[in-house]
Amino acid sequence: MKCISVMSISRCTAFFLLIVTFSLSSIFCVHAEDFSVEMTVGSDVAPPTIPSNVSATPIATTQINLSWNASVDDWQLAGYHVWRDGVRIATTTATTYMDTGLTASTTYTYYVTAYDTVFNESASSTVVATTTLRAASPEEGDTATTQGTRIIPMNDMIASIVVLPTQKSVLMQYQTRTYVKAVVRIGETPSYEIGSFAEYAYEMRHETTISDLKPNTHYYFSIEGEGRGGRRGVMYMGTFKTLPVDDIYPPGNVMAISAYQDNGDINLTWKNPHDVDFHKVRVMRSDVFYPSDVADGYVVYEGDGEDARDKDVATKDGVYYYTIFSYDHTGNISSGGVTRVVVRTREGVPTVVVEEYEPNPEVNPVALEFTDITFMQDGAVLEVSGGNVYIDGSKQLTLSIPYERLPEHLKTILVVMRESSAENARTLSFLLRINSDKTAYTSTIAPFGVDGTYPIQITVFDYKTQQIGYVGGVLISDIEEVVGGIVAPGFDVFIKKVLFGMLLLIVLILTAYLAHKSARDTKTHYAHT
Repeated sequence: MKCISVMSISRCTAFFLLIVTFSLSSIFCVHAEDFSVEMTVGSDVAPPTIPSNVSATPIATTQINLSWNASVDDWQLAGYHVWRDGVRIATTTATTYMDTGLTASTTYTYYVTAYDTVFNESASSTVVATTTLRAASPEEGDTATTQGTRIIPMNDMIASIVVLPTQKSVLMQYQTRTYVKAVVRIGETPSYEIGSFAEYAYEMRHETTISDLKPNTHYYFSIEGEGRGGRRGVMYMGTFKTLPVDDIYPPGNVMAISAYQDNGDINLTWKNPHDVDFHKVRVMRSDVFYPSDVADGYVVYEGDGEDARDKDVATKDGVYYYTIFSYDHTGNISSGGVTRVVVRTREGVPTVVVEEYEPNPEVNPVALEFTDITFMQDGAVLEVSGGNVYIDGSKQLTLSIPYERLPEHLKTILVVMRESSAENARTLSFLLRINSDKTAYTSTIAPFGVDGTYPIQITVFDYKTQQIGYVGGVLISDIEEVVGGIVAPGFDVFIKKVLFGMLLLIVLILTAYLAHKSARDTKTHYAHT
């Protein structure tokens, strides 16, 4: 094939790709930035390569999942045809397919073909066969015991969940411990009068978006599941509140910020918030202190990606502070997720090290206390008790400090949270930012999605970046359920609390017994003497 340029058109600000087919042997294509028009002469008769490594996995009594490696084409690949028992059942552009509506304990054969934009089709892939599960199959992940097979209870099936409401919709993302076909029911009352939203296939990662909701309204919802063996039950029950009509709420901060060195560059990666109205991020860098707003420092990156390269920074010793601000579509800006990168020369080679700021707990001239911090979810203030605050790990969390509580010459409030679990330890660092009406320093963070304990440090700095305040506490994330209008913690957390209480009671009884025995032995000793 050859492309012959037939004309050029300048002053075109739009970029597009247009293909006009006049016949199988003559294709005109328009491909432009400054707008060049080209003609391709020739015929495309070569089919795509054959899809390889086709696999078929039985998921349930009625479902088999297929996957394969991508094909390539000399012109443009269009998609794939999926064949079951010699009959074409689907067309897709993905390299996976979920075949549903099957019969239990039945063997099916599959193969896949690829086709291009002029409908040249490849030869068929290798034929694979598999059998759907029998109706009595236990859940994957169940464990054998001396009494038989342990079945995962349906109310313990959800491993993590995130609920993100907007003004008129809600996004629910959750992961189950095994393959489940879920149904979400929702309403303004526990009767779920609005209706239900059902999945058609068994999956482990689930996502449901519900639209046409009322702003500033409380909703009840339940997530029911059907296991692969046909078991059904309620997996989760909860509530959420949609946002008010005037969206003045900033998006959540980015999560999981990391930095690494690539020659003389510093590469940053992060995870964008899951807010439905998320728009973009702006990455700022300063060699003085953490950038406190979107104009403080040097702009490293702006866009909706999750990585950025700060060029030619890691060439000499220094400390670099990065803040990543999230924007929503209405222009609200998050308080900023932060990280601190130190470049040190080792054996003549500059090396990048990520070091979180370590505050001095003894420096607190502003006398900041943990009860000065307000924690809110769904518009409700959470109780702070003994330096601890329990939060619903499935919902966004807002932290704030009253504006008048801190001095006018304040510059920065840094918050650092560390997960205490050794399995999946995470550190989250972000700033508290003054709100638009100057009543509080605040930040909204994304749902944790899982149970966990997070020690939290809040450090206050003046305009000279000197520490003037410090307070610490503990956030306890518990994915809560609402049963009959009463908030109930997850079963595993409940068991832990019961076991801890029993252990404490045993220690107290043992201590009392030893004290009593010691006193009795002392009396006996004096009696003998």
